[in-house]
Amino acid sequence: MSLPTEPNFVDYATAESLKSNSPELELDDVDSKDSSLVTAIFSERDYLEFDDANIKDISSLTTIFSERDYEDVYYFKDISIEGKIKRIKFGDAVSKHVVNHPIFLENLKRGTKNWTKINYATSLEIAAYMSAESINKGESIDVIASVLTPGDIKIEVYRLGYYGGVGARLVSTVDNIAAINQPTSNEKVDDKTKLVRYDWVKTYSLATDDTWVTGCYMVKLTDKITTKQCLAFFILRDDYLKSDILYKFGFATHLAYNSFAYDKANRKSTYSIEERALQITHDRPWEGNCYNPKMVNSNPLRWEANTIRWLEKNCYRVSYCSGQDIDKKGSDFVKKYRVFMNSGHDEYWSFKEYKAIKEAVEGGVHILSLSANTCYWNIKWHDDYRTADLYKLNDPMAGGVISNYVEDTVNFPPTYRFRDPDLLGQTFDGCKITGECGLFGVGYIGDIGNAFGGYDLTVKKDHDVFRGTGLTAGSKLTQLLGYEWDHVDPDPRAQPLTKPGTPKFLDCIIFESNIPNPIPATSNVSQSFVGTLPMNAVQTSHGVYFTAPSGARVFAVGSIQSVWGLDSWNVLPARESKPYQRLIYNVLEDMGVWGGYDPISVRVTQSDVLKSGWNHLVYLSSSVNTSSKAFGYRLLNYLIRHIRPQKVRI
Repeated sequence: MSLPTEPNFVDYATAESLKSNSPELELDDVDSKDSSLVTAIFSERDYLEFDDANIKDISSLTTIFSERDYEDVYYFKDISIEGKIKRIKFGDAVSKHVVNHPIFLENLKRGTKNWTKINYATSLEIAAYMSAESINKGESIDVIASVLTPGDIKIEVYRLGYYGGVGARLVSTVDNIAAINQPTSNEKVDDKTKLVRYDWVKTYSLATDDTWVTGCYMVKLTDKITTKQCLAFFILRDDYLKSDILYKFGFATHLAYNSFAYDKANRKSTYSIEERALQITHDRPWEGNCYNPKMVNSNPLRWEANTIRWLEKNCYRVSYCSGQDIDKKGSDFVKKYRVFMNSGHDEYWSFKEYKAIKEAVEGGVHILSLSANTCYWNIKWHDDYRTADLYKLNDPMAGGVISNYVEDTVNFPPTYRFRDPDLLGQTFDGCKITGECGLFGVGYIGDIGNAFGGYDLTVKKDHDVFRGTGLTAGSKLTQLLGYEWDHVDPDPRAQPLTKPGTPKFLDCIIFESNIPNPIPATSNVSQSFVGTLPMNAVQTSHGVYFTAPSGARVFAVGSIQSVWGLDSWNVLPARESKPYQRLIYNVLEDMGVWGGYDPISVRVTQSDVLKSGWNHLVYLSSSVNTSSKAFGYRLLNYLIRHIRPQKVRI
């Protein structure tokens, strides 16, 4: 497959280059992650000029919260530098948002209404799974289905995204596909691990091509005899696409909660009591996709879909992957991006995945984690990547006491929690495990039973990242805390290091929220932290924002449902929050990633520029339009916050 072409990108005007009288930047650095957002031509003038005389004024470019056509979204071209830095001119520099990036182009297309209308096969009239968790664009994937009565089925494939608020687009339909009753006698139950898996034959091979865009794809299957339906999901990568953000879907967590079986006596997940499954597998359907659609941890539609709606609505350059992709490809795969991002419930990681993300952070890749209970259990994928070991501990506070428990003597590190003594502080394959707290700064400590309830996320202290949000110490974000939350381990051995010259880790707690209602004792996992915590620690949630020694920024909010503050699709009560949206926008901007337009009108005003000491650089033409002005102020603010004006010789 031939590599797609993309316009060249160059580096930002870095602090050092701006301090130089005669900066020299390469203009053909196609591998640069720090691609800039504007065309800038420097000449011998001593001011920063905006001139949009030839650009149509788009009055609707003021807020992300009103629905509008993506035709009205503008972005800014790449940077070019000539001569001494004396003048930046935004002439015909404003263009349609990164037209070379497929996420933007894909969301220009019309979404497909009623894609969420699903006549679930609650009596297992039809069930299905996919032959892979993730494939690359241009590859094929098998749909593997079974129906109670042999006959034809219909297969519809939807890509999840924003699409003007519709949320998905139908990309492929095939009808009158013959389906058989795959024998339930094929329901294999492992005597030792109690895992249920199937050895069904494929029903249909779904081919993708270069027109398919990276994302999460939902496969809807309809039994034409009963009209009953089921779902299946897979991730489409684009390994050659240049993006700023790598967003990971936590499919392993969906597998861990899945107890699918035809025989109810065989329905065991890794959470079942008395006997539980000691492995997870892709070789069976997900119960939340057929007979149990109200299951909380059923599929990506609960939390992850809300996150990607917001990312794509705001025109971020994002690529998608699964945990298996990171396990297989390692840190080099992650290092192609500026930001690693996850959200919702991403509880189950392999050690290889942990190692890859840890090495990526050490290499300067930022983390944006809008989740909780993250990276809690270690799993070990088998060579075929269809099944993984997950023995857990025989402990009421760490997996539960069961009759079929088997100690993990097969895998190194064993498939326990990353914070457990057999892993924490140990070195495997050159990687020292510091637990989830050592990577993200926080770790799971409590939960409530109501997945749609929740508490207020409370700001602990004032911080620059809250700029423009209106949030200050004590401010509350309604119902963005739950249904599980994280806490900072008080023991220094479990805390991450921070970059010299930046705040110490314990000064980086920006959210501290109290949970007012009594919490069940089963939620208290405080004893599993390195440090001993009192029971009431379970009723305190933490979120952190710190700078790792490499300079990578790590933002971990410590709450599963915080993503509903970005987008409340399919959530009641709705809790979409403009301040929270602005906060996450600010975090990404700190990480050098900007969306297609400013989320809250102009976030840096001319007054801010005047106060900064950069006012001698600024001249605003009377013809400047709203979009360019907003971006210009944003660029100035970036320079202001990263370079001391008095040290810059212009």
